[in-house]
Amino acid sequence: VYKMIKTRTAWENLPLTLTVSQAAEVLQCVPETVKRALRSGRLKGCKLGNTTNCSWRIERDVLRKFAEGDT
Repeated sequence: VYKMIKTRTAWENLPLTLTVSQAAEVLQCVPETVKRALRSGRLKGCKLGNTTNCSWRIERDVLRKFAEGDT
């Protein structure tokens, strides 16, 4: 759905926060790759829920900077 975003306007059409699955679609990778980047701290996000059953959210602008290599 998202294909790798190349224009600023296209980035602005994304939701303000994305799930791991949505971020993986944008980056054209599998969700586990996004989770590894989050756990290692290379990609910033916030956890929702308890420690055993949490889900991540990534801000659109943070994901854009990560995709562009500006982390």
